[in-house]
Amino acid sequence: ETNTNFFPVSNLNWDGIDKLRSVIADVANDQAFVHEEIPVRWIRCIDSVLKEKDNDWLPLNKVRAKAKSFDIISLGEVDMMLQLFHDLGIVVHFTATPNLNDVVTINPQWL
Repeated sequence: ETNTNFFPVSNLNWDGIDKLRSVIADVANDQAFVHEEIPVRWIRCIDSVLKEKDNDWLPLNKVRAKAKSFDIISLGEVDMMLQLFHDLGIVVHFTATPNLNDVVTINPQWL
């Protein structure tokens, strides 16, 4: 087999779909963050953040305040939590500039 980035899939009989699913599963499984154990308090915190249905994004200070209520006290831990959930595609949080760092997008489809 050749290494390809194109996977034809028939929309008539789904020929090729099993190969595509297999490659997606293999690539996902190769990502280190997929195998990380996630603290329960991080999961509870992100669930609480995602319940902010009236907003597509939250300021970082509001996320930090919510994190504090789940005993996530250190700013470093909040940053690690946001990075993991960013890597998993649950939130979008860029840190390249102060303005980007201050925004946590909780509805990635909004972007």
